Amino acid sequence: MRAGMIDDSSSGSWGENLFSQRFPFEEGIEPECDRPQVSVIIPFHNGYSLTRKCLSTLLPALSSVSAEILLVDNGSEDETAAWLKSLPTAIRILRNEENLGFACACNQGALASRGRYLLFLNNDTEVSPEWIAPLLKAIEQPGIGVVGCKLLYPDGTIQHAGVEMIRGVPDHPFRHAPADFPDANRPRDMDMVTGACLLIPRKLFFPLLGFDEAFLNGVEDVDLCLRARMAGYRVFYEPRACALHREGQTPGRFRHARRNLNLFFRRWRDRFDARGVFRVDEPPRLMPASQSRLRASRLRIVWEGSQFAVHSLAKVNRELCRRILEEGHALTVLAPEHENEFPDDAPEWRWLAARQRKEVPQEADLWVSHQWPPRFQAPGAMPWVVIQPWEYGSLPRQWLAPLSDRVAEAWVPTR
Repeated sequence: MRAGMIDDSSSGSWGENLFSQRFPFEEGIEPECDRPQVSVIIPFHNGYSLTRKCLSTLLPALSSVSAEILLVDNGSEDETAAWLKSLPTAIRILRNEENLGFACACNQGALASRGRYLLFLNNDTEVSPEWIAPLLKAIEQPGIGVVGCKLLYPDGTIQHAGVEMIRGVPDHPFRHAPADFPDANRPRDMDMVTGACLLIPRKLFFPLLGFDEAFLNGVEDVDLCLRARMAGYRVFYEPRACALHREGQTPGRFRHARRNLNLFFRRWRDRFDARGVFRVDEPPRLMPASQSRLRASRLRIVWEGSQFAVHSLAKVNRELCRRILEEGHALTVLAPEHENEFPDDAPEWRWLAARQRKEVPQEADLWVSHQWPPRFQAPGAMPWVVIQPWEYGSLPRQWLAPLSDRVAEAWVPTR
């Protein structure tokens, strides 16, 4: 598709400058094919010897996949700082001056990451060379949004094989059972898994706004799992992926346990039945984190134009809006009311339909118009972008004034 020129020789330089701009999404959103397959995010506070051991087992385990490693130092006060300086530059390091907590550090790592999948890993784990492949195979199954692995104590007994409601609290049902216990070695759907080793697609983590930072070093992992369940995704336990977990090695790990559980019960108690099984008895809906630094990175975007039709313009809108949702931004869709043909077999498309509105928002960070015929009516004072492909020669003369006087940016697909 080639960019057209304005049908007015006196304004040639204006058209040339405008339509030679780079397509803004080139820099704003990285193409999927250029992303690593997985970003491994390891938050920690002190315990550099544990982190060093974790890393020594992790590097060979990732040799067969496209991966990046991000270490998030939460204000360590031991020998960590000196040790981090000795690491290869390929390992990315984020440092906080103080301990901001597990949820915050994980979200920081996610914001700095590039992978299609995000794998959150405790620094007191040691993985096997065969650990990563079953996790990635599981997460690529239809409908699965979160995957956890089997975790063993150093004595070889089970620490984690999924999380269930036990006597009214989320807990580990097979704790201290033998590693070969049959029920703990059956891949299956769960309501919750631990954040000590948790794999989630980027396209789900960001719309959920990541871990809820209202929790302080506990329960934020099961809260994330339940929000994924509310969004229509499965949480899966994969025992063929196995790692060692020392558990509770960070000082103060359980200091806020009662507070965290009280918050968890206020949010989720009514969602569990008498048997402790989580109920999803309504259409999937997004439940973002109440407190998260991912929220601060959100844009409020209004997208005007066809979405739920079979023509190419609607497909372009759907794909761009899908990526906007995957990056965690707030989206309002203004699509023609008569359109009702759209794929409904994936949660992200239902999210898109749920964002359709009839009323025009009064405030937004950005308003994008991509429709035919184009409508050159400015949406108030907010920044206004018009996407206008044009492959039929010169642009109509009557478009020149609104494009130059009212539109903040014109986006045109171009080579």
